[in-house]
Amino acid sequence: VFFSVTPPSVSTAAYIGHVLTHARTSPGVAIAAVALLERARGVDGRLALHALNVHRLVTTAVVVAAKVVDERSYPMAHFARVGGFGGVDELVRCERVLLEVLGWRLVVTRAEYEGVVSQVVARYWALDGTSTGGV
Repeated sequence: VFFSVTPPSVSTAAYIGHVLTHARTSPGVAIAAVALLERARGVDGRLALHALNVHRLVTTAVVVAAKVVDERSYPMAHFARVGGFGGVDELVRCERVLLEVLGWRLVVTRAEYEGVVSQVVARYWALDGTSTGGV
């Protein structure tokens, strides 16, 4: 359910930025979504992000994370629109599959959360070209 026939016309980075900007979720949702995607990839290697599945996987992970992390969540129609889905039914199917792959284990542990944050910080420093200097 996550795979497209053709790659999207926008880059993966641009798409992820679009979803995170327009989904109107808290910053913690992005971290939790990455942790859930990492966990799902560990269960099913076909769920590693690439051009043919990034749209559906990222949006679906953000939806699930928003429902767990944020006190209130936008309607599925909002997320379907933001993610470029054909409709709510398509997003609901993707959500069900992701939930099943995750075994309905949706709480992100402190270790998972901190691991994602560490990855983000490490990538930032690598892109910035500076050293953490023991920080």
